Amino acid sequence: MVTSGSPEAPLGPRGINGQLDEVLFPLLHGTLWYTGMPVLPPVAVYGADRIDADGYRAAAALVRERVAAIGRTEPIAFRYQNGGDYDESLVLRPELAPGGSGLGVHRAGPGTARLEPGQAGRGDEYRPDPGSAHRRKRR
Repeated sequence: MVTSGSPEAPLGPRGINGQLDEVLFPLLHGTLWYTGMPVLPPVAVYGADRIDADGYRAAAALVRERVAAIGRTEPIAFRYQNGGDYDESLVLRPELAPGGSGLGVHRAGPGTARLEPGQAGRGDEYRPDPGSAHRRKRR
């Protein structure tokens, strides 16, 4: 689970904070997966420092659902360093994710050259209602 004071948009594909799955890549891939742990898609709670009581209940329900589903949740399919996907310089072979770049190419499977919102790796997310307190300007 990850919480962010930022609303979702700044952590999206063109957001100023960087796309969430790419921001988390060093932790999810470089630390957890690299050391042998299966990595599940994260649960994100956006605008966590501004949610109201209803938002808190919705985020808590999302976390409970994800915990209950852990045994049925597919881990993120990262590519294996020594499995033939990379050359001797540890660069992804050109026939894999042709034309793709960025961290998304390091996930195995179809359509992973660039992850779009809602695809595997983004996980489940709680987004406060656009009209709720999270839109208030901070003082």
